[in-house]
Amino acid sequence: RGNATCGDMDILITSKQFKEDCDIEKLDIMKIIIKELTLSKILVEDGILTPDAIKKFMGTCKLFEKDSRIISFTSEGNTKAWQNYAAVSAAKVTLEAITRNIALEFAPFGIRANCIQAGVTDTASLRMIPGSEQIKEHSLKRNPFKRLTQPEDVANAVYLLCKDEASWINGCVIPVDGGEHIS
Repeated sequence: RGNATCGDMDILITSKQFKEDCDIEKLDIMKIIIKELTLSKILVEDGILTPDAIKKFMGTCKLFEKDSRIISFTSEGNTKAWQNYAAVSAAKVTLEAITRNIALEFAPFGIRANCIQAGVTDTASLRMIPGSEQIKEHSLKRNPFKRLTQPEDVANAVYLLCKDEASWINGCVIPVDGGEHIS
């Protein structure tokens, strides 16, 4: 905590699932750091980073490079009630709020923060939710392309958000679901 070192972090991706289901090595992005942590753990459970402490640290320690990206992940369960999903839904909504606040408060340091709302993706985490088969069936019916979101679809969106051309995208929840959210 007191011995934090400064580095050249360009991109912080916060998702345990991303690491498990997506081969990040296939992406042509340099200096990606994957943290198997959630923002709530960093900001709340460890109790070390108050907003003022973060701002002071960010100003003195240049942990992030200018034009860095923070990308978090949410789901459609953030706005729709799903059976057996209440705890996850509450966590996702909280993560979205934290992402928006990071986007606002860290913009002076050149940091952009966005949240990807992935469509239903057949992952180990999804299969742990009771009724996951029905969720997948319902999503296949709703999706205009009649398929589930693949980890590569999400990885491609991450890649796009990391490009220079996406530097003006900040504080957004971006659906990556083939249009599943519109029906």
